[in-house]
Amino acid sequence: MNYLSAGFVWLLLLLSLGISVARPQTPDAEAELKLGMAAYEKGTYEEAITHLELATSLQPNDTNGHYYLALANSGMCTVHTWCEKRWSEAAIREFDRVLESDPAHKEGMKSLAYLFYRLARLKEAQAYYRKAAAVDPDDTEAIFGIAFLDFTTSWQFLMEHEVQLGLRPGQSMIRLPMCDQIRQASLPKVAEGIDLLGTAELRDDADAQAYLAVLYQERAELQCGDANAYKYDQSLARESWDRVCNMRRTQERRPGTPPYRLIPAPPPPEYEKDCTSTA
Repeated sequence: MNYLSAGFVWLLLLLSLGISVARPQTPDAEAELKLGMAAYEKGTYEEAITHLELATSLQPNDTNGHYYLALANSGMCTVHTWCEKRWSEAAIREFDRVLESDPAHKEGMKSLAYLFYRLARLKEAQAYYRKAAAVDPDDTEAIFGIAFLDFTTSWQFLMEHEVQLGLRPGQSMIRLPMCDQIRQASLPKVAEGIDLLGTAELRDDADAQAYLAVLYQERAELQCGDANAYKYDQSLARESWDRVCNMRRTQERRPGTPPYRLIPAPPPPEYEKDCTSTA
């Protein structure tokens, strides 16, 4: 009996005993998508990428698969102190595919905006928060993102000029000749941020109100030659900080950075009023 005949006999014997012969399994796009989504939710992003790349290769037109693949690649940037180019490029590429297939995919817009923020590509970040707000004007994450980037860019501009002018901490520029030029460049962003964070939807959000306070502080610095307006904005800033402190005493603050977050963190400590003080 040759080896082929012997193998055939063994196969017949196994079948007669009711023992099934294992066959190679064909990858299933839906199963791979579910495995990838579950891995993403657990924060195991590399595992998620493996499943989601297979899922999208089997179903290239599945928007949800590309969205989660983008999130998983972007998630790699959140769990490391650096963001490797391959992760960010893959995430941007997948977000682009999502928005090509669904131009009104609001979550994709916000997620891409947040990734651009993490990559310090602030103009692109704000552009995608604006696109998300255009799709849904009541989306508080998009509104918060726009206002936060208004603050970030205008405050950085203001601080750079205060250093150039040799101002000491707490020293105002409202009497200086350069004030009008700085006001003209910064005030539109500051005004927009204040308008957005002053909406009823964000009135009870402690983080949003903290940014509103620092925007009032910034606007005070732009009240060139008007001491009364300067004092008024400082009083608005104090009122906002008091509201923030009261909210943080009476409600549990939002947790730190979860595996993925679509809006930036609260203002860093150097901008915040100390809620433990009575000042």
